[in-house]
Amino acid sequence: MRFPGRVKGAVPEKKDAAVEKITGAKDAIAGGASSAADATGGAAAQARRGAGIAQESPLGLAIRAVAAGFVVGMLIPSTRVENERLGPVAAPR
Repeated sequence: MRFPGRVKGAVPEKKDAAVEKITGAKDAIAGGASSAADATGGAAAQARRGAGIAQESPLGLAIRAVAAGFVVGMLIPSTRVENERLGPVAAPR
């Protein structure tokens, strides 16, 4: 009977394959955690930079915010209620 010999040889191979998969999963998780920490650090730096800009030039920030709001408002389609209430005063879209 050669079957028990094949099983004995296959068990260490399967064990090694399972250990490699587990090790790979651990490395992937550790790598994901470090990249998440890097992304969080980058977001914090962006927030600090934005706060610095707001403190240095609050008027410029306000003007940019109003301009961005205007552009977004122009891109959003008008509603039926707006068309009824504003009528001919509304800008054609």
